[in-house]
Order: sequence, then C-alpha cells, then structure tokens
Amino acid sequence: MHSESEGDRRVGKRRTVNVPAWADPGGVWPVIDCRIIDLTVEGARVSSASGHDLPDVFQLRADSTRVIGTVEVVWRQANQVGVRFLART
Repeated sequence: MHSESEGDRRVGKRRTVNVPAWADPGGVWPVIDCRIIDLTVEGARVSSASGHDLPDVFQLRADSTRVIGTVEVVWRQANQVGVRFLART
C-alpha cells in the first residue's frame, strides 16, 4: 500500500500537477485517458480517468505530440498507479 509516511522511497521532491494525460501502450492498442496526479524526477502517480487498467509499461503523454517519458508501473491501488521513468524526454 502506498503511503506518504517515513516509508516513502522517493528521492526527489513531489510536485502536485493534476493534469490530463494519455497512457500510450504502443502498437495497435488505443491510448488510455488518465491524469498525472503528482510528479517527481523519478516518476509519477497516475490515475486512469476511465477506470481501465493501465499497462505495466507505457509512454506517458501530455498530448498527441508531447511524450513525457516511458514508464513502468511499480505499484497499483484502485484506479491509480505509481510509475518510474525508464526514459524521460
């Protein structure tokens, strides 16, 4: 379970952003509407807007032309996931 207690493993400072985004699994799969809840240099907390499960690895996009980075899920809780950046653009 994710918590913001002393067990929090983030190195960078978390910044609340709460902005719309897309999870793009690539290939022929459609993008999934989501929201970036908060963001650090290492990763983000992302919420699925539709309630659909987010894939284990995907490109996090701000819109159709801006890729924030490729991410992998490190935790899941209800319709939210914590992701870490594999590559950031």
